[in-house]
Amino acid sequence: MINLFITNLRSLHMTAKPLLKSCIPLSCLHTRSLLPHKDKPTTWNTTHTFVLSNPILSLLEKCSSMDHLKQIQAQMVVTGLISDGLAASRLIAFCAISEHGNLDHCKELLNNIENPNGFSWNVAMRGYSESESPKEALLLYKQMLKNNWPRPDNYTYPLLLKTCACLSLISVGSGILGHVYKWGFDSDAFVFNAMVHMLVSCGEFKIARKVFDVSPVRNLVSWNSLINGYVRRGRAHEALDVYREMKMGNFRPDGVTLIGVVSACGQLEDLKLGKELHRYIEENGLNLNVPLANALMDMYVKCGELKLLQIMDTVVQDDGEKLWNCHGNSLHGVSLAVVTFVMIFDALLQNWDDGRSSRFIRHHDLNGMNPDSFTHSLSLSRHMDVFHCEEQKDPERLTA
Repeated sequence: MINLFITNLRSLHMTAKPLLKSCIPLSCLHTRSLLPHKDKPTTWNTTHTFVLSNPILSLLEKCSSMDHLKQIQAQMVVTGLISDGLAASRLIAFCAISEHGNLDHCKELLNNIENPNGFSWNVAMRGYSESESPKEALLLYKQMLKNNWPRPDNYTYPLLLKTCACLSLISVGSGILGHVYKWGFDSDAFVFNAMVHMLVSCGEFKIARKVFDVSPVRNLVSWNSLINGYVRRGRAHEALDVYREMKMGNFRPDGVTLIGVVSACGQLEDLKLGKELHRYIEENGLNLNVPLANALMDMYVKCGELKLLQIMDTVVQDDGEKLWNCHGNSLHGVSLAVVTFVMIFDALLQNWDDGRSSRFIRHHDLNGMNPDSFTHSLSLSRHMDVFHCEEQKDPERLTA
């Protein structure tokens, strides 16, 4: 499949096999232009006038439980409102992406409502793609093709490609790419960025470069996908090559770009370029958020440069608070402040600098972030590891 994909890519006439024998008629797919992409909404609710002006649907927008939703659904059946595509899609949206929803009921609605619209299918795929069963999104796509209506659109394919990227399903992703090219959706920037992201996430860099190089719609997001894809695979030289190529194309790097290239500097232990990038961040007023600050700290650690307290003093969250004062953010139950604290303290210990590590602990306490038992345990464990290594290297030094 991949060899066929590469061969046909050269002429941009994709003939990858469809996921099912039944395909959407090409005439249907070209009957209207692509919809403009809109940013992903933060909630499942809508501001559509028809919805807000309808007593039942406006009640649905305030729904906060499945029991309540089923009562509203019963009213929609009795009044016949369930037969309206937009009204039915609001039921499906609640079940798919609301925090109170239920994906099983979402699928039941999708299968029993007469002629659900494209939004209903897309929002159901989105719900599954963000769930613990992301493969269900791909199965819904197959079902959508089998039904032969509605047609997939430029909202459908990014969801599917993202799912393939997360699951590293390159064979399925290649088939979906075939559909994208065959039906002309590669001209949409949002779809194109998802294509590049899927390919690099699956390690198919040669194909990703071919797709990238021939596209007229590449933007900063697609450049970032390439750069960070190379970095995640440990291919730092290629990541920096793409970065230089991007700058020659007059694209200005953003925070996501710099996370990738700073990480590449860390992999290569290129302290000179790493410092240049740090200066670029400061001189251009880029937001030194947590991921970027951690990338800088990681780079300095790998390069043996303990310029970490300065970053800790200046890093801020998006809301402007000091990192160690942001108790609301957590990663697997551990605050980001604690993660960063342990990272810095670990770096100081790796370099056997008891003076700096002690000063850091005092500074850390004075700023109101008291290390918990987890922090102390992890720090003590790391300290003992370093002590053991140093004892093996030079036992007399430690007993002098």
